[in-house]
Amino acid sequence: YSAFQHEDVTNRYVIESGLSTVLAKGASDISNIAETWDWLNTTLFPIVFNQKDTRGMPLDDKLEWSRVLSYNTLVGPLFIEQERSERAMCKNDQSEIAEDMFCYDMMSMDDKPFGREVPWFQITPPKGGEYKSANITMKERIEYYNRPFAVAAAGPELRRLRNMAPTYQDRLSGGESSAGIGDGSFYYRAMFFPNMEYSLLQERLQYLYEREWLDKQTKHITIYATFLNVEMGRPRLQS
Repeated sequence: YSAFQHEDVTNRYVIESGLSTVLAKGASDISNIAETWDWLNTTLFPIVFNQKDTRGMPLDDKLEWSRVLSYNTLVGPLFIEQERSERAMCKNDQSEIAEDMFCYDMMSMDDKPFGREVPWFQITPPKGGEYKSANITMKERIEYYNRPFAVAAAGPELRRLRNMAPTYQDRLSGGESSAGIGDGSFYYRAMFFPNMEYSLLQERLQYLYEREWLDKQTKHITIYATFLNVEMGRPRLQS
């Protein structure tokens, strides 16, 4: 594969090994839903969405946020996606022991909205000047919080590195395979943007937790994030 892509295996390992080691810290020890939430909240998010300098002081410049190992900067949102199985009464149980129980067939694919209601959860209202590009309304924030509980729209939703080799396009959330185009899949997607204050990122993650975004129907989750060394400038491809 590396030879086919004309990649320098040695340099790629030197560049990516440190990043993959830091981001995957503790992931191999996860064995249940509770540990997944704990890992996201106490390991991945503090690393990816770091908004403090080396002395632990808050950074005022948002361009300095979300740097991993000093040089690797999160470009665009971090995506967390899941596929869900259908919940149905158990069938074909020859022992007849589980006929009155629910089963979650890993070969099935659910596409229905879900999530328990949490009317007591307080979502922080937007404040003026929170984002440089535009202000958002409370209605838009609530819709943004609730979006992961319905199937994500097929096709790219955000700006991409459009000239990227097709082999790599599928690795981006919203690419051909990850959008459920042609493979019969349905994905539920949560996006976390690097220009959000960390307290809001934590609040949104807690909202997903309280509404039980991960449950018995979750088949697996996939996390996507694009990191670039912005000290060297963004890549420009020319034909």
